[in-house]
Amino acid sequence: MSTSTKSGWWNSTPFWLLVAIAISFIALYPTLNNGWVNWDDEEYVLNNPMVHEISASSISTMFTTSQVQATYTPLVLLSWALDYSIAGADAQVFHTTNLLYHLLNIALVFWLILLLVGRPDVAGITALLFGMHPMHLEVVAWISARKDLVYALFYLLGLIAYVYYIKRPERKVKYYVLCLLFFVLSLFSKGIAVTFPVILLTIDYWMARSGWRKLLVEKLPFFALSIGFGLLAVAMQQEGAAMEALGEHSFIENLFVGAYGLVLYCIKVMVPYPLSGFHPYPYAAGAQVPWYIYAAIVPALGLLFLTYKGAKKHRVIGFGMAFFLLSIAPLLQVLSFGSAVIAERYTYLAYIGLFLIIAMAFRHWFQHRTHVLGKVLLVVYLGAMAFLTFTHSFTWKSGESLWSNTIQHYPNDYFAFGNRGLYYTKVNQPEKALADYRQCVGLNPQFHKAYINMGYIEMNRKNYDVALQHYGQALAIAESDLVYLNIATIKFKQGNYEAAIADFTKAISLNANNAQAWYMRGESYSFLMQYDAAMTNFNKAIALGWQQPGVFWARGSMLYQSGKLEQALTDLNAYLQQVNNDPEGFYLRGLIQLELGNLNGALADFNQCLALQPQHLEALNNRGLILLNTNKQQEALSDFNRAIKVDPNFYLTYLNRALLYSIQQQHELAIADFSKTIALNPNYCMAYYELAKVYRALGDSNKGKTILLKAQQVGCTVPQELLTAFEL
Repeated sequence: MSTSTKSGWWNSTPFWLLVAIAISFIALYPTLNNGWVNWDDEEYVLNNPMVHEISASSISTMFTTSQVQATYTPLVLLSWALDYSIAGADAQVFHTTNLLYHLLNIALVFWLILLLVGRPDVAGITALLFGMHPMHLEVVAWISARKDLVYALFYLLGLIAYVYYIKRPERKVKYYVLCLLFFVLSLFSKGIAVTFPVILLTIDYWMARSGWRKLLVEKLPFFALSIGFGLLAVAMQQEGAAMEALGEHSFIENLFVGAYGLVLYCIKVMVPYPLSGFHPYPYAAGAQVPWYIYAAIVPALGLLFLTYKGAKKHRVIGFGMAFFLLSIAPLLQVLSFGSAVIAERYTYLAYIGLFLIIAMAFRHWFQHRTHVLGKVLLVVYLGAMAFLTFTHSFTWKSGESLWSNTIQHYPNDYFAFGNRGLYYTKVNQPEKALADYRQCVGLNPQFHKAYINMGYIEMNRKNYDVALQHYGQALAIAESDLVYLNIATIKFKQGNYEAAIADFTKAISLNANNAQAWYMRGESYSFLMQYDAAMTNFNKAIALGWQQPGVFWARGSMLYQSGKLEQALTDLNAYLQQVNNDPEGFYLRGLIQLELGNLNGALADFNQCLALQPQHLEALNNRGLILLNTNKQQEALSDFNRAIKVDPNFYLTYLNRALLYSIQQQHELAIADFSKTIALNPNYCMAYYELAKVYRALGDSNKGKTILLKAQQVGCTVPQELLTAFEL
C-alpha cells in the first residue's frame, strides 16, 4: 500500500491516466456512429415526453413519477432531456454523452485506486480494464444504459469522498457530507446504488480501520437510505412487471441460477465470450433445470473458499473479491427479475474489484524474474480486450445488428426473434418481420405478442381476415386491450362502426387508461353522428394524455360546429403545432379567427392555407372578403378571379366579386355577376336584394321592383327597408 520510489514513465500518474482514457476512447469510438435500438430506447427516450423538454414542470415530473420502465431514475431522465434539448432525437448526441460519462468514470476509477493503492501503474491498469473491457461496452453503446453510467459517476465520487474522510480527519465532516450527498445522487440515478454502504465497509477493511461497532454506527444514515430506496426499487420492478411472477422459478432454483451467473461473471472477466445484449435464461420457467445449473454451485462455493483462503495471505484478494461479490450479489437473479440470466452492464462497477486483483497480479509479476513475460502477457490481454470491444461496438449499431448477434449466440431464443421482428416491422420490412415472428412462435407458441405483431402487419397490408386470425390466436393465449383495440380498428376501417364501438369498449374495460381506444371510440361515434358521445370520448382521450393530432382536429371541428369558438381555436392550435402542412387545418383556424373578429389572424391562416394549396376555393373567397373589408380592392379582385378559374360554377365567388364591383360603382359588371349568382343558385336571396339595389342606383326602380318580385316568387322574404324603398 506504500508508494514506490521507482522513477520513470511506468510510475507516472499522467502517463497511466492518459493511456487508460486514450485506449478506451479508441476502443469505443465506433459507438459514436451507432443509432437507436429497439431495446428500451423508445420507452426511455424517443417516446417519453418527460425528456422532450426542460422546464420546472418537466423536472418536477421526473422526480415525482413513480417509475419509467420499472425504474426510478430522475437524474438520468434529466440527462437525457439535456441531450434532447441539443439536437432532438439525434442518436449521436446521446452516444457522445454516454462516452463522455464513461471517460469521466475511468478517471474516477483511476483516482480511487490511486488513493487506495498508491501506485499509478496499478491504478492505470485497473482504470484501463474498466474503460475498455468488452463486458463494459454495453453500458456505453446502449443509450438506455445511461443509468449505469450516471449512478456509477456519483457512486465513485462518494467512494473517493469516503477515502478522504478517512485520510483527512481534520476535515472529516466535509467529506462525510459529500459522501452522503453523492450517495443520494447515485440513488436518484439507479436503485442498485443501495450496495454503497457495504462497499464502504470493504474500504474500511482495506484501510485496516478498527472498531467495527463505530464503523457501523457511522454508516447508519447510509443503510437507512439503502433500505428505503431498495424497497422502492423492488416495488418499481413489480409495478413495471420487470420482476417475474412469484412461483415461476422457485427460490431454490434461483439460488442455483445465482451461482451459475456468478461463475459466468468470473469466467467472462478473462474470456468475455459470447458477448450479447441479451443472455436468456438457459431454460424455460417450469421446465427441467439443466444439470450444469446445479453443478455451478461447486465452482461457486470453490470461489468463495479460495477467496477466504486468499484473503488471509493477500488483503487485495479479500478487498477485491468482497467489492465484486457484494456489488454483483443483488443482481444474481436470486430475487428473479427480467428474463436474462446475466447482463453485461451489471459488471460495470462490480468488476473494479476483479480488475484491481488482476492489476496487482501483473504488478507482482513485474517485481520478479518474469518481468518481461508479465508485460507481454499484459499487453496481449489488454490488446485482446480492446480488439473485442472495438469489433463488438458495431453490434449496437441498430436493432437488427443487436438482435442478430443475440440470435447467432442463442439460436433458440424466441425473445430475440420477436425483437428483431419488431425492428423489421418498424423499418417497413414486413416479410422479414413475419419470418422472425413465425420463428418466435415456433420456439414459444405462448408468446402472444408475436401474434399481435403479425396481426398488425397484416392489418396495415389490409389483409383484414388474416389479421383477425392472428388476433384471435393472441386472445386464445391472453386477453389484451391492445388486441381488442386492433380488432376494433379493423372494423372501423371496414365502416362497421357499431361493432368497432363494442370492441373499443372491451379494450377500455381491460384498460381504462387506453387513451387510443377512447379516441377511436370517439371517432366511431362521430361517424354515427352521435356527437355528444364522441365529444365525451375525445375529452377522456385527451385527459389521459392522448396527444395525437387527429383528436384535436376532431374535437376542434366539433367545437366549431357547436359555436364554441375559443375552445375550438385552442384545439386547432394544438393540431397545427404537430401538423404544420395541412391546408385544411389552417383554413378551419382561419374561419374560427374570422368569426372571432381577428382579421389579421384569419388572413395569416388563409395565406398559409393557400401557400400549401394555391387552388383552395374557400380560402381564396374568404381571403378576398377580408381584403375587401380592409379596402384592398385590387388584391381582393385578384383572389375572386382566381377562385372563378378554380371553379367557374361556384356561385358565392360571383356574389363576392359583384359586391366589390358595387363598391367600385362598376354597375354593369356588378349586374352581370349578381345575375350569374342567381343563375347558378336561383334560391340565393341576397343576390336578388343586391341586384335590385344596383338597378335603383342606376335609377331603374322598376327593374329593381321586378327583381324583388322574382325573389318573393322563389320564397325569399324581402327585408322591410327594401320594400319601403321600392314602394312594394
